[in-house]
Amino acid sequence: MNRKIYVSGPLTEGDRLLNVRNAILAANILLEAGDFPFCPHLTIMWDLIVPQSYDTWMRWDLTWLESCDALLRLPGPSKGADI
Repeated sequence: MNRKIYVSGPLTEGDRLLNVRNAILAANILLEAGDFPFCPHLTIMWDLIVPQSYDTWMRWDLTWLESCDALLRLPGPSKGADI
């Protein structure tokens, strides 16, 4: 396989910690299957230490998304993931 897969889903809507957990668990399944997941939810720590604007994070996300082979959309409301 060896696909680069972008894990997309809720982060700020609802329980942030649960959203990050769900994304990490999904990314881990992909990793164990031989893929290379990109989990933008991990930036939650970065943003706690050095906050960035929503627009900055969206540009960052979309730039990484361009280099991925596929996208996994996790369930739940997310205007960013819907973009």
